[in-house]
Amino acid sequence: MPFDPPADREQPGPPLSPALRESRARMLAAARTVFERDGFHAARVTDIVHLGGLAHGGFYRYFESKEAAFQELAREASARLGTPLDGLRFEPGRLDGLDELMRASVRRYLEAYRLEARFLGLITQISCHDAEVRAIRADSRMRAVARHVEPVRQLQRAGLAESQVSPERMLLGLIGMVEGFADRSFPYGALDRDLATAVDQLSRLCLRAMRLPRGGDLPVGPRV
Repeated sequence: MPFDPPADREQPGPPLSPALRESRARMLAAARTVFERDGFHAARVTDIVHLGGLAHGGFYRYFESKEAAFQELAREASARLGTPLDGLRFEPGRLDGLDELMRASVRRYLEAYRLEARFLGLITQISCHDAEVRAIRADSRMRAVARHVEPVRQLQRAGLAESQVSPERMLLGLIGMVEGFADRSFPYGALDRDLATAVDQLSRLCLRAMRLPRGGDLPVGPRV
């Protein structure tokens, strides 16, 4: 069955003038500051417009609610973060250096997460009961799976990767493992001094889970 990436969820509206774009960006920046300071549930539109230097009605020119503003910020943050598999390639005959690529990809993801840990922690919290925010997080995962699923399937057929797990579930499992580790570590400062160790160990776990060769390891055969 083909694995299709999710359709784009945003519907383009009429273009804004440069002045309105600047006001909208200022409103979003103020909203993010208030969300991070007060938490989503305690955040008030009044505080957002006060910090943004706009009239109360100006907020509703751009957003129907504080939920809509949060969803827009979540979309932007998720796009900047990407997934732990961005920058990787899984192709038979091109596995040399895959361990270094995996390490670089995991490092990039964790460093990007660390820069926005406070807001990304809010996204994780709100996604538990907001279907739209949950879908925003899921979209980036599903795009990564769609990008890698066929190359991973080819590795399985060639006996170069774990063959008893579907490539879709394998990829989602790897993404979920690194995402979950970041979600449970960065918002609480657990990795402030030990990022290098986390990168190395998570990279090893990803490669071992797929049964992919590391460094000078020999390729593995298919499991019987």
